[in-house]
Amino acid sequence: MDKPERKFPVEISLLTRMKEFLQIYPTQFWLLFWGMLVHTTGMIMVIPTANTFTANQAPVTMRGRYMSLLALTWGAGSMIGPLLGGFLNDTFNPRAIWYGRGAAGVLGALIYLDLILSKKRQGDWVRG
Repeated sequence: MDKPERKFPVEISLLTRMKEFLQIYPTQFWLLFWGMLVHTTGMIMVIPTANTFTANQAPVTMRGRYMSLLALTWGAGSMIGPLLGGFLNDTFNPRAIWYGRGAAGVLGALIYLDLILSKKRQGDWVRG
């Protein structure tokens, strides 16, 4: 039996990274509002997709390990994020947190762009 075609919605992930730019300077209510709207919509789409993608990437006998590692990364990010944010806030200034988020957004976008280009070079690209 053939494996189903694997699709990863890179556009959705780029959308969630775009919210980093909307929240760098939250001096206006509507800028923060639209940033949070994009963030919430993106997370509603990304989390189930990430779970499905991870489960499909894993061999059947290792699926539990792959899924537990995915859950561990979410938990680790929730633990490290506030610590890093507090460090940036105390060491530099409160705006440093937003600059860090912007840098994370750019890094995420570059990683996804590299993923797209490498898949296209390999002829492995599945467009759904």
